[in-house]
Amino acid sequence: MQLKTDPSNALHTGSRSGLDSSSDNYGGHLVPDLFLAEVNRFIEQYGVARREMRYLPFGGEGNERTIPTLTTGITTYWVDEGASKTVSRPEFGTVTQKLKTVAALSIMTEEIIEDSAIDIVSFVTQLMGEAIAEAEDKQFLAGDTDGTDTWDGVIHADNVETVAMTTTDRAADITPDHLLGLIDKLKTSERIGAKFFMHPTVWSKIRAYRATTHDDTANTGAYLVQSPTDGGPGSFWGYPVVLSDALPSVSDADTEDDPFMFFTNLKRTAVYGDKQGLRVKVLTEATIGDGSNDIKLAQHDMVGLRVHKRVGYVPVLPGAIAVLQNGPTT
Repeated sequence: MQLKTDPSNALHTGSRSGLDSSSDNYGGHLVPDLFLAEVNRFIEQYGVARREMRYLPFGGEGNERTIPTLTTGITTYWVDEGASKTVSRPEFGTVTQKLKTVAALSIMTEEIIEDSAIDIVSFVTQLMGEAIAEAEDKQFLAGDTDGTDTWDGVIHADNVETVAMTTTDRAADITPDHLLGLIDKLKTSERIGAKFFMHPTVWSKIRAYRATTHDDTANTGAYLVQSPTDGGPGSFWGYPVVLSDALPSVSDADTEDDPFMFFTNLKRTAVYGDKQGLRVKVLTEATIGDGSNDIKLAQHDMVGLRVHKRVGYVPVLPGAIAVLQNGPTT
């Protein structure tokens, strides 16, 4: 097992020789004489993909499976009395869903496990689970294999329906009309249960949209989308709004043709699957390091905590996903 980091990143009490004892940031703050049994922090709100997509757990062997999809339905014909009828049949296709492993590894001294005022193992496990949910959302919603990502997320998936903003318009120029364009891109049946998915800063641009006053001065009248006293995000054009920090923000979506938000019913158009869920393993005998900074856990009185998950997603009906993208430069 290899760890691509310096072993001094281990959680410790702040007094361990060779473990960056000049700072308490790596765990020493957790063991003062008087300390409340809690850590003040913000809980990251991720897990949109696993919550919104259709969940189909993997079973059996292997890292991939095929999922059938309907490509063409039954065709009807009007015929004269006594005339022969044309035969029609549905046609089917398949999409392939592959599993990949996402993992996190942390090491800590036995002293900090014993002396910390909190359950440090449970706390670190929770942090790892949240980090994996964040990684899933960033990959499954906005990943781009043309860059460094493992997956093409929903906004970069093949065969989705794209709606381009007008020339030179960017995410910062979004208006309610653009969301109406996403709705119109899908058939009535495809809109059932659909939601808008966007970054909070994109939603803020939409909420800031205001009416003109009697003298036709723009952006001085009442807010059109949501009153400042209303709870949010609520719905828009009758469809719920889902906010995700994993999707591109207004500042991120600043290049021509950049996709940044989408409209769909993910329960029908994308499948999320994993095998055996989130797995946690406590290591006590392993050697961890990068070859030059190896740590033998048993020899150094340390414990390793490994969390990993085999997971994958696939768009099964990409034609029912409408993606909004920036306009071209010219």
